[in-house]
Amino acid sequence: MKKLLAILLPCLVICTVAPAALAQALADRIPGDAEIYIGWRGSDDLGPGYDSSHLKAVIDASKFSQL
Repeated sequence: MKKLLAILLPCLVICTVAPAALAQALADRIPGDAEIYIGWRGSDDLGPGYDSSHLKAVIDASKFSQL
């Protein structure tokens, strides 16, 4: 019983605390009554890391812009 409790207690704490901690980064930008929030940064300024990202390499290799 003690082994089971020793395994389940950390799992319970991680599963309940971790999602709440991760969600707090955007809490000041999302309306309080929102059920779903989808953010869009736009396509003009994709940020400094985009030029060296894997996503940019895949998009460039797919030649999607020629469509």
